[in-house]
Amino acid sequence: MILNKLSLLLAERQLKVTTVANATKISRTTLTALMKNESKMIQFDTINSLCLFLEVEPKDFFDFVPYNFSYHFDSEDELVYDPNTHPLTYKANGIINIIDPVDGDFLFEYNGLLTDFGGDISVYLEPAGELMAEVAESFFSGIPKSFITLIEKEFREHIEKSILEEGYNVFSCDVSLNLTSLRNKRAN
Repeated sequence: MILNKLSLLLAERQLKVTTVANATKISRTTLTALMKNESKMIQFDTINSLCLFLEVEPKDFFDFVPYNFSYHFDSEDELVYDPNTHPLTYKANGIINIIDPVDGDFLFEYNGLLTDFGGDISVYLEPAGELMAEVAESFFSGIPKSFITLIEKEFREHIEKSILEEGYNVFSCDVSLNLTSLRNKRAN
């Protein structure tokens, strides 16, 4: 997976998008999409212009991790609590699949709850046990924060899409992810 570091490079130099757009003749729309890593591709001319303006080499403009990521989410049909005394609450499960072409794929499993407050959906996921939390912590501590932010964003979007596909009547959806630790660590 590749991300650009335009946002960081501009922040380090205290530059505004308008300044860069005027100097490079790259549209503000393009620069904003690049800063958010929302572009699917970047033209070589754009990279060249930005590298020249920022006085960096392409290797300084990009971050890379040798993985791709995919996501899975589902909720179970069985209620966790009595619906007469609690909101509708179901067990929820998620997976982040790390696609590693060299060493083979591996995954992180997450467990938690999906609560339906009459159309306002709340999801909380955390690693599926202490060992999973330790392995996730080790993995995520070794990759740049920009990738962790993107993984969290993509996982949240996948969860929200899955909830709609499961047929929930959704007014709002709040997804809380804890990628690397348990909310309530169990005593040894």
